[in-house]
Amino acid sequence: MSKAKLRTELLSDPLGVGYSGMSDQECANSLNAQTRSKTVAISSAELLAWSGAGATETIKSRYERIEDAAADHVSLAVKGACKAAIKLIERDSTMLDLSLADREAMVDALVAGSVLTADEKAELVALGTESISRAQELGIGKVLPGYVMKARA
Repeated sequence: MSKAKLRTELLSDPLGVGYSGMSDQECANSLNAQTRSKTVAISSAELLAWSGAGATETIKSRYERIEDAAADHVSLAVKGACKAAIKLIERDSTMLDLSLADREAMVDALVAGSVLTADEKAELVALGTESISRAQELGIGKVLPGYVMKARA
């Protein structure tokens, strides 16, 4: 527990939580609540499962659409993005980290090229997002009311 980090958070209140009007217990509860989002890498196994979905009687799976576009799309940029996506999906032990600009651009190219829908991108982004607490985000561990009391002193 970093008392200095906790004190800075409580005094500066950078997210406008309203710590100054809260009890020590309320501050601890707020800091420990899973209300923040963190981007995490998506494993190749998760990518494979995600890409195999999305099929209906009239629509191919995501993987099949990516594969078809890699061969037939009119845009070279979309073809390239499709080929890179296939490698990510097929290569064991790879990770897709959407916090990296070039990885996000690859997925955006698939949406812009009508290979994937915006909803499918949102589903992929959701796979790469986890809920964390503000305390975790700050790297201060679980906050107890007594820690808040000491940091405020």
